[in-house]
Amino acid sequence: FLAASQGGPGLDFAQFMDVSREALAMNRLPLSSSIQLPIHVLIGDKDPLIDPAYESQEWRRLAPQASLAVIPNIGHHVHLEWSGFSRFLEQWVSSP
Repeated sequence: FLAASQGGPGLDFAQFMDVSREALAMNRLPLSSSIQLPIHVLIGDKDPLIDPAYESQEWRRLAPQASLAVIPNIGHHVHLEWSGFSRFLEQWVSSP
């Protein structure tokens, strides 16, 4: 995608997203299946880089022990864009 956006040969955006999803899934699989700690995934429903529905399904498949929340009106950087992130994190970390 970068090469294409800079005028060189490369992938179009749809191809880039397909390749990215495959790479992310490959990278997460060994990690997520071996983690013995709680996992909570936060996904912004307005994320322009990933599809929240797809990511939700992938995390449920790769780490069924994980909890997941899709945050409304938030983009890719949930930790920066969501005003409730700090409060959520404090509560999640302090819960049994």
